[in-house]
Amino acid sequence: MNVASEGFYNTQYSSNTSDGIIDEYNRLYNRIPCNNCAITGVEIKPSISGKSDPLFIILRKHYCFKCWLKIINS
Repeated sequence: MNVASEGFYNTQYSSNTSDGIIDEYNRLYNRIPCNNCAITGVEIKPSISGKSDPLFIILRKHYCFKCWLKIINS
């Protein structure tokens, strides 16, 4: 996975249309698990990848907020 921006990382979810990526976003919201606890869903957001031939993608964070706070405070 490549680092995108602001702590978000690429996923395998993509679409050629904005409607398609919004459908994927709604389907995946709160369903991509945290890499640490594997229980809580992580923050996701739609984005655009590519310059000449744009592709709509879903970006994710690695950790849920609770696990992120534990990591930062330890």
